[in-house]
Amino acid sequence: MEPIRISSPADAISYMGHSLGYWPKESLVCVALEGKALGPTLCVNLPSTDDVGHSYTERVAHAVGIDHDATAVLIALFTHQPWGKGHQKPFASTIQGLKRRLLAAGLLVHDVWIVGPESFATYDGANPTTCGKETPPDCH
Repeated sequence: MEPIRISSPADAISYMGHSLGYWPKESLVCVALEGKALGPTLCVNLPSTDDVGHSYTERVAHAVGIDHDATAVLIALFTHQPWGKGHQKPFASTIQGLKRRLLAAGLLVHDVWIVGPESFATYDGANPTTCGKETPPDCH
């Protein structure tokens, strides 16, 4: 089998949908990385509110951490909630809590993206006005 090459955020996001076999909706997707190799993909429903306490992030971090060969993680938040200029980042406390838990487990968080119905952006981007200006390939 020919190796999959991921050279951009759009490639990584497209891979997430491909590895799951469907395009996620209102979901948090994590892809474990084993060095430079792709590991397992985890998809969980987003919590119903942003203030879910630690149990959600604990469960997700534990599930990702089951892969003992994993060294890092890619994360995407697939949501229809608005973001960018004039909007708060959806699930900010959940994403920050998950990043802290993964780092505490020894897993580097390489990137976090927010993916909408037609566009994506770096979740922690410094300039919120650029959110939504990039478009992933039409693969869903």
